[in-house]
Amino acid sequence: FDIDNFLNVLEPYYRGGEYDYLLNSDKELDLLHKRFIVFELDNIKDHKILFPITTIIIMEAFINKMRKLKGIRKLILIEEAWKAIASAN
Repeated sequence: FDIDNFLNVLEPYYRGGEYDYLLNSDKELDLLHKRFIVFELDNIKDHKILFPITTIIIMEAFINKMRKLKGIRKLILIEEAWKAIASAN
């Protein structure tokens, strides 16, 4: 694991970076007990950087929800998931 490369990749998402508004919100969303959640990604679906990262963040949120809510059926549907996976580096 190359920590320097990792930090370099995250730099645009840190405070003051080009995409700092994405991961540095003062407001925390609690999606754990929401029954139906939709993330509309049409505006960024062709963005080579934002689309894969946003998709990964959404998938991580869903995985966390799956782990915490045992015994409850869950479903995730990601349209165009292949696009996010194919373009991720």
